[in-house]
Amino acid sequence: MSITSRQFIENEAWLLFQLNDEPVRTISDGDFNVLAIMDVATGLIHGMEFFDIDTEEPTEFESKKLLNTSESNAGTLPKFIFVNSSQRLVRFARAVSSMGIKIIPEEEKNLDPFTEEARVGFAAPCQKRFHALKTTKPILSDKSMLSCFFAFTKGRPKFFGP
Repeated sequence: MSITSRQFIENEAWLLFQLNDEPVRTISDGDFNVLAIMDVATGLIHGMEFFDIDTEEPTEFESKKLLNTSESNAGTLPKFIFVNSSQRLVRFARAVSSMGIKIIPEEEKNLDPFTEEARVGFAAPCQKRFHALKTTKPILSDKSMLSCFFAFTKGRPKFFGP
């Protein structure tokens, strides 16, 4: 199934995706992956959540936290959430089901047109900042420092930093 933004009204369908291609490395907190939720119709990112890279998937608590943050930012919950069919998301699926939302697995290639800009934008500040250190692996003192790179302006990613 090929999805388009015109198939849905605002907040009818969201998309869960991994925002980072490389692990977000921190000195004090360890290494993380970052999941984000985006509205399919508008492309607005409603929330993101860090989860430990040593786990296959976010915990149910992390999943519910991401869903609650996204609901708070959007003002509602969606009817559907698209997820990468190759990503393990058993706990996330359990959290979503308990909220009455239907999960729709989709091939990554069909999700890329929606997520590519956000993923590239997320990586860019880290690449710029750490280029001077001759490393492609971002290293932060803790995961809260990432907020200096990534903030939301009207739900759209806005990147800033050195």
